[in-house]
Amino acid sequence: MSFQFSGRGLLALLLVPLLSACNQQNPAQSSGISLDVKPLEKDVVYLEDRKDLAGRCKDLDFEAFTEWFYHCNVELSYDEIKKEDASGFGSCTLMIKGARVKLSCPVQVCVSKKAPADTLAHEEGHVEICRRVYAKAPEVAQKACQALMGKRFYGMGRTYEAARKQALQLAYGEIAQAFRQRVTDVAEEASDRYDRLAARREGQKEWTVKVLIETALRNTESGER
Repeated sequence: MSFQFSGRGLLALLLVPLLSACNQQNPAQSSGISLDVKPLEKDVVYLEDRKDLAGRCKDLDFEAFTEWFYHCNVELSYDEIKKEDASGFGSCTLMIKGARVKLSCPVQVCVSKKAPADTLAHEEGHVEICRRVYAKAPEVAQKACQALMGKRFYGMGRTYEAARKQALQLAYGEIAQAFRQRVTDVAEEASDRYDRLAARREGQKEWTVKVLIETALRNTESGER
């Protein structure tokens, strides 16, 4: 199952609701937990080369924006503890025994070729927040999967396959919730705080991009308003 969480850090304050896309895949065959973590990938797209993005900026009066996508692909292996497959009804109990996880985080900076240095620096701040939060993603994924090891999930439906799918959805849902709360929601909130701080502290030289980043991340972690 693949979870994709997206966000947008804008020079003007705008947040897009988190999205998750799930596609059923064959279960992993090995026990235990394995992680495949790709480095964060940054791509710079110039508005002059993309009329669609330029139009979005113009319509919303944005100078530039950054988009990030947290990908968490998980394949679970399991033992079938109990199964019922009767006419018109199916149920099953699955015990999770392994997980294979792939993580990636592409980031896209959308900016004009004529953008001033301050704008470029601000967008790089969003990239750095994504990078700092993504650095914690492997531990989050590891713990979320570890919490499932040996845990049983029950599903039922009109067929056995429907029941098995329901049981697996419950298991995958727990991983998705943990990843969302501890990675994507953190990045979203920290970037929102970063934008608001930048707007309030504009013109105050001591409030550098680095200070804004550190403050936004610290306040997000502590819950300070």
